[in-house]
Amino acid sequence: MSFDGPSLLKNMLLFEAANNIPLAIALGLYPNFTLSFLLKPAQITPATETLGQLSSAFLFGMTVPLLLAYPDGPQAEPKRKLAYWALASSEVLALAYNLPYLLGGAESGWFPAALLTAQGLMSVFLSWRLFVLLAKPEWISPQGSLKKNV
Repeated sequence: MSFDGPSLLKNMLLFEAANNIPLAIALGLYPNFTLSFLLKPAQITPATETLGQLSSAFLFGMTVPLLLAYPDGPQAEPKRKLAYWALASSEVLALAYNLPYLLGGAESGWFPAALLTAQGLMSVFLSWRLFVLLAKPEWISPQGSLKKNV
């Protein structure tokens, strides 16, 4: 039996979507509570709550391409490439924006452990995307379209 990269990729699409949705719901409906894990109570203002809710909308928006890329079919490969490149580009920018905070040259307002955890998780997903896009592009193909070694 051979390893099936497309199956792993499809499982990762669902795994990521399944992780994004609860966070997006929490940020959208309970921004104060959700932000309390990242910020000191005095830093949670109506403005930060609104930004949390906007982040929720963007997180839902980033989840849609993952779900649309899940089904196999003739458009699976371009949808998966588009989803992964779009998400990778936003992750690269987020990491670049947060680098001064991570290196200690600037104050983010976040709890340091929360910032490190968030950026660490983002780095894992970014590494996965780049691995698939650059090293294993055949995994993006629809499941069953690869010749299997028996």
